Amino acid sequence: AVSMATGDRWTDQEFATEVVRTWMTDPALAGPFQRFCGRGHVMLAQAWSDAHRGGAALRPENTVAAFDHGFACGAEGLEFDVHLSSDDIVVIHHDDTLERTTNGRGLVRLHTAAQLATVDAGFNFRDGDGSFPYRGQRIGIPTLREVLTRYPAASLIVELKVGGRRLAERVVDDVRAARALGRVAVGSFYADALAAVRRYEPSLPTGATKEETRWALYRSWA
Repeated sequence: AVSMATGDRWTDQEFATEVVRTWMTDPALAGPFQRFCGRGHVMLAQAWSDAHRGGAALRPENTVAAFDHGFACGAEGLEFDVHLSSDDIVVIHHDDTLERTTNGRGLVRLHTAAQLATVDAGFNFRDGDGSFPYRGQRIGIPTLREVLTRYPAASLIVELKVGGRRLAERVVDDVRAARALGRVAVGSFYADALAAVRRYEPSLPTGATKEETRWALYRSWA
């Protein structure tokens, strides 16, 4: 990266540090920064390892099999994606449809959580030798409640794949019920979903919106 103000070249680590420094010191960004980083405490020099979708290259993504394996490999936390089922239960799945990763068909939101639990979520995972070792292994689509219970001390990053209030508030409800407000952060590409989380549970850390990130970058170049 290159500073537009000075022309200095930065490594990725230096660039990230400069952006965070701007967020911490600029009064206009203090509120969003604190929501983004919990209570505003950030370890700039310490790496943190989260298993993205549980480690999607190694096990069927966004499944308990992937999450278990991610922790076995040394991950310190998990990142995964969520939708709502037709019966208003938060389920863990990336796409809005089932075809890419499972043997199911159609939109996630048109199936109940019980139905989603029975699809084969390992069906399309191809191993390095071209085989499909997880077909028929009873790997279904898990619920957020299930994962919060299974990993009671794990740090979790939950990405909302749908905008608006409904999914956002159901996620907060599950996190509250699990008494997990101190170990969960929520992200989304939908600004209205993040705004809904912040209104409904101000203590729950959220990621930055695109606009907040853009302003942080602009101010870091000033």
